[in-house]
Amino acid sequence: MLRTKTIQIRVTPEEHERIRNKALAKGHATISAFMLHCTLEKDLLFERHFEEMYRAIMKKCKKSGFDEKTDAL
Repeated sequence: MLRTKTIQIRVTPEEHERIRNKALAKGHATISAFMLHCTLEKDLLFERHFEEMYRAIMKKCKKSGFDEKTDAL
């Protein structure tokens, strides 16, 4: 998807240096790439884990005879 929006924040020189160092240490070529990773990837990771947990719970429930349409948790 084409990126057309920008986000700007003000930081101190020290904060900028810390962010830049973290970005480089994590292997990101730019601060922008690092910030996108920090803000979006963690959410995606949580969503993936949540889906995995839900599927595992539902699998166990089905094995025990639970019907998600008629039984309440």
